[in-house]
Amino acid sequence: MGVHHITWHSTASGLEDETIHAAALADVGACVRNPTLEHEMNVTATSNILETCKKHNLEKFVFVSSASVYGTQKSKIFREDQPCFPISNYG
Repeated sequence: MGVHHITWHSTASGLEDETIHAAALADVGACVRNPTLEHEMNVTATSNILETCKKHNLEKFVFVSSASVYGTQKSKIFREDQPCFPISNYG
């Protein structure tokens, strides 16, 4: 079972007040080879998690991203407010 099959009932204990989302298909090669699976796991699953949080009134959501959103940059130091230039769907 992957992240795209997680349901509220399979994860909730009734004590949650925040969600930290760090799950993803992070293998860039796998994302390139199978864009449908990449979209299902990285986009659809995130949307499902957000909808579940909304449904259950969970207001705190932390999304762990990747430096891949910045693409190939000269600098190795990134800021959250700098432009994104991903070089793959994963980014």
